[in-house]
Amino acid sequence: MDSTHQHQSLTNRQMPQVFAVHPQQVESVEPGLAAPEKQVAELRPAISVEAHDLAVAIISAKTGSVQHSMPVIVAPTGQGESHVLLNSEHTRMATPTLTPGQIAQISGLVARYIAEQRERYAPRAVPLSQQQRAAMGGFFSPQQHLVGTRLLVLRDQRVANPGFYPMLRDLGFSNLPDFSLMSAITFYDVVVSHEPFRDGLLFHELVHVEQYRQLGIPRFAELYVRGFLAGGSYDLIPLEVNAYILGGRYESNPAQQFSVADEVRRWIAEGKF
Repeated sequence: MDSTHQHQSLTNRQMPQVFAVHPQQVESVEPGLAAPEKQVAELRPAISVEAHDLAVAIISAKTGSVQHSMPVIVAPTGQGESHVLLNSEHTRMATPTLTPGQIAQISGLVARYIAEQRERYAPRAVPLSQQQRAAMGGFFSPQQHLVGTRLLVLRDQRVANPGFYPMLRDLGFSNLPDFSLMSAITFYDVVVSHEPFRDGLLFHELVHVEQYRQLGIPRFAELYVRGFLAGGSYDLIPLEVNAYILGGRYESNPAQQFSVADEVRRWIAEGKF
């Protein structure tokens, strides 16, 4: 899902920008909120910080002549640099404390919603074009991904939010993601978009397809729910962070191929989701 990204291009809220920076450019690491998106012209050097799998940090950035200090998501690559994701708005909020039974119930509802939406949109979805397959081919398995995945761009229609949202609001949730405002949403192997597919948008959603392939719908749904509860924000769900990082890596150098399947497999093995 591109907010994932929230993919909220309808309100000019785009996917968080991703910058590759060295740890020396990070001032400090601390829990905190995501920051408003800035058009960052320069990242200023600061003190060093130890690598973390995922942390919220403060960077000093310059927009024109104005100096900013802003919290961001930092995800080190393990290669001497980190991916910094500048979020589109302050979205991290406290989430209700749920029982294991409630988490299981909500995870089941999310899984059912995914399956139902896939069935709803699949008949109208089409395969990737030859141009899209060529752009994505070095990163995804053609047989499992590019051939099996279907795309649909909606016209004069929006993906509806789940019918169980009122129940979640009654439980105390106030920052649920609005699917009708997202640029695109992936339902297993069917990607539904509210706008034409750019390569970056398509790549992000294909990462989700790979996550689904390796995890299955029930486990994907459970991890999505648990990630939202733990992070208090759509942008901090590890499944989204993984797609942001890999998407940023692709967009920074589309000529440098890597295996998305291997990267997703590594995150699963290391318990990062």
